[in-house]
Amino acid sequence: MPLALPSANLGTMLDHTTLSVVIGLRLGASIIQPHRCHCGDSVDTYGHHGLSCSRSAGRFSRHSTINDIIRRSLATAHVSAVLEPIGLARSDSKRPDGMTLIPWRLGRSLLWDATCDDTLAASHIQATSSMVGAAASSAEQAKRRKYENLDSSFIFVPFGVDIGTVGSGGKSPFQRIIEKGYRVYR
Repeated sequence: MPLALPSANLGTMLDHTTLSVVIGLRLGASIIQPHRCHCGDSVDTYGHHGLSCSRSAGRFSRHSTINDIIRRSLATAHVSAVLEPIGLARSDSKRPDGMTLIPWRLGRSLLWDATCDDTLAASHIQATSSMVGAAASSAEQAKRRKYENLDSSFIFVPFGVDIGTVGSGGKSPFQRIIEKGYRVYR
């Protein structure tokens, strides 16, 4: 059951079209006409292909939106943060999505890296059909491995999202953000 409240300030309000697509995906209803994607793959009436297509513009916007929501949530709790912090790149030039500018806990800044996984991808379907959030949790484990060299200097939190749920790694620290913001404005 989703626990996110609709909030224009946090960007969690869904327009009519988005809400219709989300409901259709959740119910397994036909939502589009079958056609050939510009990547060359066939798209069925259920629209699942668009969630994982390598040429889908939606993948990048979903990722950016998640990071913006996290940064704005931190700002609501009076915690300054930057997206894609400079100087934390790994050997392959990849860097985490965000970092708090003040210590989060134990004198260490909070780092996060978000990912949007496709619950309905063939590689996830067996796990996600038996456990809600399996794709998000799997993605979070991969993120932990990816940034394990930063763990001692920072508090690293992977933030995995799949259709309708957030992975377990991102829930606890970000629940604290909401609680901090609540205490500030109470």
